[in-house]
Amino acid sequence: MVSSFINQLCLNFFSRALNVLASLLLTFVVTIELGVDGFGRFIFLYTLVLGIGTFSRFGLSLGLVRWGGFFYGKGNFEKLSETFVEVGLFIFYTALLMTLVVYFVVLGFFEDFNNNELKLMLLTAPFHSFVFCFGAYFKVIGKAHVSPIFENAGIVLMTLVFFYVLSYFPVLSGFSKLDFLTLSFLISTLLFFVISIRQGAAIFKLKASSSFFRVSFFKSYQWKEGMVDYAISDNINYFVQYGIVLVIGFILSDFEVGVFSIILRIALVLSFFVLVFNTLLDPKFSILFSKGDFNKIKSFANLSMLLMCLISAILVPFMLLFSDALLIFFSSDLIEYRNCFYFLLFGQVVNLVTGPTGPLLNMTGNQNKMRDNVLISSLILSILIIPLTLEFSLLGACLSIAISLSLRNALSYLCVRKCLGFYLVPTYTKVD
Repeated sequence: MVSSFINQLCLNFFSRALNVLASLLLTFVVTIELGVDGFGRFIFLYTLVLGIGTFSRFGLSLGLVRWGGFFYGKGNFEKLSETFVEVGLFIFYTALLMTLVVYFVVLGFFEDFNNNELKLMLLTAPFHSFVFCFGAYFKVIGKAHVSPIFENAGIVLMTLVFFYVLSYFPVLSGFSKLDFLTLSFLISTLLFFVISIRQGAAIFKLKASSSFFRVSFFKSYQWKEGMVDYAISDNINYFVQYGIVLVIGFILSDFEVGVFSIILRIALVLSFFVLVFNTLLDPKFSILFSKGDFNKIKSFANLSMLLMCLISAILVPFMLLFSDALLIFFSSDLIEYRNCFYFLLFGQVVNLVTGPTGPLLNMTGNQNKMRDNVLISSLILSILIIPLTLEFSLLGACLSIAISLSLRNALSYLCVRKCLGFYLVPTYTKVD
């Protein structure tokens, strides 16, 4: 059982590593081609797309894994297929509606916004949301290493390919580099949307035609349990991770958005390992919980925490020692923002060493506790972010994020003890 877990962990590691490398490659290429401020503008637009996807999912990305894993553990594959089709279509149509709303809201706040960039980027939102949803299916069926390709890596890599290919088309000579980039992102997303439709039609035994989009909504209700709690946690997590970009964009400038996004991606190398574990543990905890096997849940959770602490002990000293080199690699302008990087890195360290608290709470029927923790930490972030950003610029924004993230993980760690009856400790206990 443990050896199988380690094998899946290794596969998931390499697929998630591809995700991180793709993200860093995009950061490097766009920074070189468009500059830090151009990268900041692109990230601002990309954040809008992620926001539409997050809020249109209503927390169903977590609920999908929770109940999908439950049905998979029970061997109810018909219910599993029905759930994924219903949720996927619900997300797609909701994202379409939210795209229109966001378009007019952004135009209202930013009169000078380039209309081409905005239209091209927002048009990707509903398709991107559906592709992301389809990637969750592979987590449930024990192929979590495939999901990053649909969630990020595949789209990002194809975006870079199309970005350079389209620049050679004479008919597009009037386009700016940012126009090329947003158009490339749209084409890549549509490509993976088509792949998702064809694969989904085959998996769920549906015809890849208009009948795919006429499946009735809400035939089953069990998967909606905890939907509000998941929605609150998911949406506020978006604000903590990405919404801060919108705040910086409003208060500061494209350049600061670019700087923040670059140093955050460097710090998120630690968060990458959290994603590796969580992607694998979400469905595993859900399946074990459906079987009532709490001993194995505890064993896997403690083993995961042990591995997370070892990773942190190796990587953190390296990142601190070579912090200047890491920042200069992307732009020499980033050196003066090294203190911002240290604050973001601290928050990610706490996220790593407190163990898999999120999967433990979300996948064992305690998602309301996770919701409360997210609400409290986000309230603190909301109180701190604007005054600290106004007073200390980007440094204040990074400090507020570090405080909020650390508080959330500390509260979640204590809730594991209260709800599940054990403290997470970095140990390994063999369970047959």
